[in-house]
Amino acid sequence: KEQVEALLKIGIPPMGEKLEVFLPQQLVNQLHYAHNYLVKNFEMFKENHTEAEAETVMKAAVEARTKAMVELTEKHVAARDEVEEDVKLMKSLFRSQTKDKYKTKADVLRSIWAELPKYLGKPVPPVDEELLADMEQIPAVQEGEFRHNWGIADKLYKSEAIDAFGMKYLLGVFDTPAEAEKAFVEWNTEYEKARADMKSEMQQWSKQENARLEADTSGADRIKKILEEARR
Repeated sequence: KEQVEALLKIGIPPMGEKLEVFLPQQLVNQLHYAHNYLVKNFEMFKENHTEAEAETVMKAAVEARTKAMVELTEKHVAARDEVEEDVKLMKSLFRSQTKDKYKTKADVLRSIWAELPKYLGKPVPPVDEELLADMEQIPAVQEGEFRHNWGIADKLYKSEAIDAFGMKYLLGVFDTPAEAEKAFVEWNTEYEKARADMKSEMQQWSKQENARLEADTSGADRIKKILEEARR
């Protein structure tokens, strides 16, 4: 809605000037498929029917296409909004995480167990003491998990690398483009160093093999002997 209102404020551009509008790819692909399907079948229909019949079918097809476009758009928007609401709920859940309220996983379980009767409408049996004893040994917040950016960030940046053989490597997911770029630079520096080291090792191995072959003349002597015998 905000994007539509922004376009309305801009207004119609002068003739010849480009106007870029970003649309959801999945919805656009569906609309293109529906349009092409109708056009293809209409062309086949025209081959075996009169112009009057074709004109009647065309009018019906236009109405059907319009109806399909509206229905597909409404379904897409509804699905998008549903997903966004789920995303907001999950973010709020992760953002509510605190280090002070619970010390162990057992504390978390006790808190959840105390709330269950409110939602189930009936009492719940007590938690198994052995389970609580085991969970007392586990910190409520694991190292590196507190307010993890995967759960609370609005946008994350993936850093990937592809080597000379086409293998793709995920270097990490980061909060900022600078962090993603830094991860790639560090990986690429190590990669180039490893390639240089491998090249140097191969050159050294090649020299050693050539020296060994030059020192070992037994193979060449056998070939000379065979050639001499063949000339007799």
